[in-house]
Amino acid sequence: DPSLVTEQQFEQGDFENPVIIITGNDLSPTTNPFVKPIVTAFGGLSIASFAVAVCLATDMKMDIDLLESMASPLVFSVLGTQLAHEAMHQLVALKDKFKAGGPTIVPSLQLGSFGCITPIKSPPPNSNSLFDFAISGPLVGMIISLILMYVGLE
Repeated sequence: DPSLVTEQQFEQGDFENPVIIITGNDLSPTTNPFVKPIVTAFGGLSIASFAVAVCLATDMKMDIDLLESMASPLVFSVLGTQLAHEAMHQLVALKDKFKAGGPTIVPSLQLGSFGCITPIKSPPPNSNSLFDFAISGPLVGMIISLILMYVGLE
């Protein structure tokens, strides 16, 4: 129950105590070694198919060269932004001396990609490190997205 505890409940001790979950050192489950590369390849393929579908949805007559010249910037901007996002997570993990696993692209047939899943292999040393890890990727992705939007509007 997310409601606040009233003073009367606090004095009577009539409220639920917080729960602490203690985990082992391994925070990420083991998976088949072929699953992540296959899912990531499918994610890259879904980003490429999304870019082609966006280009084909225009009223322009498309030939292969025009399709490639229109779709490739979209593919590289989406993958480049995601790569920079994930690289920042890895840099923060390296800076704060904890282990983060390799990212797995989560495919989406409608949007190309839902993003990536980056497992944390060892616990961060403190909550500030976890916050830095969590916020670094989205901040870099937002900055790159704004730059790409500005370049696209030029």
